[in-house]
Amino acid sequence: MDLENQSLDEKKCVACGETWPDDRTFFIINRGQTTNTCKACYYDYPSVLRRSEQGKRILEERTSQRVAASCHPATFVLMRDYAKRQQGKHS
Repeated sequence: MDLENQSLDEKKCVACGETWPDDRTFFIINRGQTTNTCKACYYDYPSVLRRSEQGKRILEERTSQRVAASCHPATFVLMRDYAKRQQGKHS
């Protein structure tokens, strides 16, 4: 969507890049202005997720599955083996 055709009442989320209506339905209001991230992206931030029990569970699941894509293959093997050992301890 180019800027000439974009309505003045729309705003682009800096996190996901989607364009939404610039109102409290899609963006959080802070000090009378809408935030730069849409509500979906805002509530997906780790700092916001940590505030609720459900969010803490989501973060725990994400970090247990996280693997660095650009790491050295030997590092990947170490990380995978470590994760398996940790799962074995909790079983």
